[in-house]
Amino acid sequence: DFKTDELRGRSLPNASESYLPQLALYASALEAAVGQPPVTGLMFLRTGDVYIPQPEDLTNALVGIRARIDGGAILDAPLRSGLT
Repeated sequence: DFKTDELRGRSLPNASESYLPQLALYASALEAAVGQPPVTGLMFLRTGDVYIPQPEDLTNALVGIRARIDGGAILDAPLRSGLT
């Protein structure tokens, strides 16, 4: 996946952290489609830096985001009355 963020003094792991759930979902979909885990990574276009997370980092990102969703911390849009 390509990102246009500037690192602004952040380490690659730190700058990549918020993107790991997205990357993990992409990787899960590809693994389901082809039967083996893909090599995944993020490329920061402004600097050319590439970050390849460890598989456990992707697993932890999915677990963490699932916990936030289940806890109600993440909603795509405010709930409106009359919608179910």
